[in-house]
Amino acid sequence: MTTDLEAVFRAVKRWARVLDTETVPVLEAFDRVSSRSLRASHHMPRSNISALDGFVLEGKGSTFFRVGTQEMDAPPMRLKEGQAVFVPTGAPLPRNGRFVMAEHVIEEGMEIRTRITGDERKEWEKGSWLRKGTLVVEKGQRITAAVMENLALAGMGTVEVYRRPRVAVMTTGDEIKSGTVPDSNRCLLAGLVQEDRGIVDHVPTAPDRVQDMAEALKATLSSDLLVITGGTAKGKKDITREALRWVGARFLVDKPRITPGKTMAFGLVGKTPFFLLPGNPKSIRTLYEMFVRPCLMYLCGVQGEGQQGRYGE
Repeated sequence: MTTDLEAVFRAVKRWARVLDTETVPVLEAFDRVSSRSLRASHHMPRSNISALDGFVLEGKGSTFFRVGTQEMDAPPMRLKEGQAVFVPTGAPLPRNGRFVMAEHVIEEGMEIRTRITGDERKEWEKGSWLRKGTLVVEKGQRITAAVMENLALAGMGTVEVYRRPRVAVMTTGDEIKSGTVPDSNRCLLAGLVQEDRGIVDHVPTAPDRVQDMAEALKATLSSDLLVITGGTAKGKKDITREALRWVGARFLVDKPRITPGKTMAFGLVGKTPFFLLPGNPKSIRTLYEMFVRPCLMYLCGVQGEGQQGRYGE
């Protein structure tokens, strides 16, 4: 059995499978991972629109007759000589006429008067927010607030993402089961898993009895990943490996020649990959960063972020 550092990376790469996908509303997609690359199917805005409230006036005079309002969802109007139309911010600009800001006109009924002779328009040009064909999100990219905005601009109400992994966290030991020692490793791992988009499946602390621990392990088989701490050394109560074998675990890497981590293991219980970590909190943090986090990123479908280069080969 290979027991070096590379063996752990290779085993995780081979046996950790990218999860299936689900469709979620864009409003609920923050920090999820897109399972598809998506491009904008149209320009946004779809036409030139006004960046100010004001009036569009057709003609050279100072007095005009108001014929209405340019609605946001209506096609751009065309004005006749002497006509004026109110244009709110964000509405399409009429096809002809000059723009005068709202504070530079006097309204008296339907009559519009101004001394401004120039064009004061400020506009957002067609496609200035998002151009047709722009890559909105890449496959394997984390969805940020900016990506959510662009998905909405592209007219997408939902997005296909990878499912969040369910991670069973299991601690072991009579001293934890009895409450003599605080179950701080569970809290540490639960926090780390949630930071990395995982959903924690809490498994009751297993006592130092092989059969009881094996029964607890059976409850984890529906999870996407199992992380176990404790019982990895050579003491009489260090029986976690024996309990794993009791439920048919396959050890792919065991006791690699790395420090910390020389008592850790990686393998499969059924189809569920597992990490067996020592009970030392400092070792847990280090080994989580080295192996568990990249594994979670891989399950989530993340490309590049948080992964060791060896995982992406």
